[in-house]
Amino acid sequence: MDDGSTDQTVSILRGYAPRITLFEQSNRGVARARNVLVQRARGDLVAFLDHDDIWHPRYLAAQQKSFESHPDAVGFFTGHHNFWGVADFDWETVSPGTQASAEIIAPRIS
Repeated sequence: MDDGSTDQTVSILRGYAPRITLFEQSNRGVARARNVLVQRARGDLVAFLDHDDIWHPRYLAAQQKSFESHPDAVGFFTGHHNFWGVADFDWETVSPGTQASAEIIAPRIS
């Protein structure tokens, strides 16, 4: 979802079609962008990747394992690493997340 960016984001992303689907809206903020995307989602799981985030190459596989182990959970969070600057990140020194470092959110019982 492009939320009204003013740089070359849209033209760069269009170069990846048809491998990605690009949605656009005028700037309404991250919450509105996420709500629109969740409404349009067609799968069973939704994962958010913000503009200032990068994922471990095996991040989604780790999340899938969490889902398979806890199919009634409504959310999963794993550890993160903060880093600054522009450089290659050494993925060999970090894990994408394990059950021991994950927070599993159970459904709300009402």
